[in-house]
Amino acid sequence: MKTIIIISSILVSFMILSCDESINPYAEFKEDFILNGIIRGDTTYQIFTLSHSYQPNGPDPLTYKDDPAIAGSQIELYYDNKVYQLRDSSIVRADTSHFTSSFKFYYTENFKPDVNKKIELKAYLPNGQILQSQTQTPNLTSDFFDPNNDFFIPADTGTSSIIRWNASGKYAYAPHLQINYYTNNNTTLKNIAVPLYYQSDNTPVYPEPTRNNFILIDTVTVRKTLDELVKLVTDRSSIKIINLTMDLLIFDEYLSSYYSSIQLGVSGFTIRIDDPDFSNIKGGLGIFGSYVRTKYTLRFSSPYLKSLGFQ
Repeated sequence: MKTIIIISSILVSFMILSCDESINPYAEFKEDFILNGIIRGDTTYQIFTLSHSYQPNGPDPLTYKDDPAIAGSQIELYYDNKVYQLRDSSIVRADTSHFTSSFKFYYTENFKPDVNKKIELKAYLPNGQILQSQTQTPNLTSDFFDPNNDFFIPADTGTSSIIRWNASGKYAYAPHLQINYYTNNNTTLKNIAVPLYYQSDNTPVYPEPTRNNFILIDTVTVRKTLDELVKLVTDRSSIKIINLTMDLLIFDEYLSSYYSSIQLGVSGFTIRIDDPDFSNIKGGLGIFGSYVRTKYTLRFSSPYLKSLGFQ
């Protein structure tokens, strides 16, 4: 029997089907250990968190105040016949609504993997338990982007510019679009994010991770974003538009599968308590994955910018 709990900001209602026998909402508690870490291919700084599961006294998890984070473990990454040992550290917690102690984590400052590389993970817990996992960074070849892609905005081929790339069925992709610009007397390069489109009330809708291997950049949306930029800077003639870039994150198969699993929710106001947790941690729970980053650049047509009053 599937049970769905609908959460309202005004009222929380629990509707339970009547049965002949009493229902115990709690299963037997089993302590699990949760290890999470995402290897970023665009930095040498990698962060992991390690904690254990807990059972609060009652239905409200916020009543449990003992920080479940685990310190004093040994976490190692195995890569290219080398071992990288992570250090444990802590920082002041920004959100103290649940836990008030410092936020504990593990990190390394000198690990940046290449593309298409296997990375193994082992965590040795203080109680002797070992958590293990592995990932392979996504592959990224020199011919990743389609040579027939558009290079200019507006595109010669129509009202939208298109960027295509080589697809892999096991990868998901997270594109981020931005217009880069300077203002007079300021050598700092600035940027403004470009949405996929604007809703009728001018609310921007930005790209989300996708399995698609292309993105359409609508000229009308770009023009609207430029108008929003003018509202920020006020003096249109002081703005020098440089280009439009797409930063593209390529997720490994585990991150891609995890994203697909969390997209299966009913809605933002619904929690399904019968969905399985996605994990690729042997001996525990959590996610160990990786991503790499690449970039594609489009130039603006000079006559187009001048027609809008930009440099």
